[in-house]
Amino acid sequence: DRVQLNNITGLGWLVALLAWGSFSAFTSIDLFNTITELLRFSSITVIFIIASHVATQRPHALTRLTPVLAAAMAIPLFMAGWQLLTATGLSWGGLDNRVFGTFGHPNVLAFYLVCTVNLLIVAQLGRRAHEKSLLYPWLIAAGLVALLFTYTRGAYLGFVLVQLVIGLAYYRRVTMVVLASLVGLIIGWQVINTISINTFNYNLKEVSILERLTTRDEEADSIDWRLQVFTAMAPKTLESPLLGYGLGNFVTLRQQGDIGFFDDPEAHNDYLRLAIESGFIGLGFYLLFWLT
Repeated sequence: DRVQLNNITGLGWLVALLAWGSFSAFTSIDLFNTITELLRFSSITVIFIIASHVATQRPHALTRLTPVLAAAMAIPLFMAGWQLLTATGLSWGGLDNRVFGTFGHPNVLAFYLVCTVNLLIVAQLGRRAHEKSLLYPWLIAAGLVALLFTYTRGAYLGFVLVQLVIGLAYYRRVTMVVLASLVGLIIGWQVINTISINTFNYNLKEVSILERLTTRDEEADSIDWRLQVFTAMAPKTLESPLLGYGLGNFVTLRQQGDIGFFDDPEAHNDYLRLAIESGFIGLGFYLLFWLT
């Protein structure tokens, strides 16, 4: 099918961001990094165009993709299970045995599972009883277990938000009951834990997953160092507010500052990164793309 570019929502803003990022080459502190990022950005734009075309013009083609993605989950989930059972996951920053499957980091596996598990859930819910897959429930269950043991709180939140949207759209009564129960558990957490300690002499905070959700550890907490990165780097936006320091150069700029040997130089914040790399105009194009 011929792709109608003018029918793809948001493409104009995405191309504008790409073009403005090209202009940032004139102020780039490392031109090679900028060229590399522009090539990566161009490939992402092409993928966006193809995906948007398929989703709008041939939506049924997406249903054929689900079994392929389900099959692709097998190896990452097998490796995650192996890491969990053999305690060979990532141990760092006060957290032990975070599974990462075949990916380079638990966070990457976690957000991959948020996408794929939710896709399988939607596919399963959208089928009639006699059409439902016998394999998908097993993959969903294995995916949820693996997701838990990535200890990635952002992915937990992402998964819950997607389920909340699905639930409010199609299973409103059940969703409200579950939501009210969760709120009740959160409000009564200290009371429940106190009863557990007094009655069973067991502190629920010793459960690693519950500890991750209910306590803050200075060594393992990503919130503090993200705020530190923002505080240190945000003033840089005012030094080059128009074109920034060139796409792909956040890490280069940060490494010029005073950071520890083990500190992560990445932004972990697309808005801050784009404001620094392409200026406030580039950030504006990005926000307009998402809004459309």
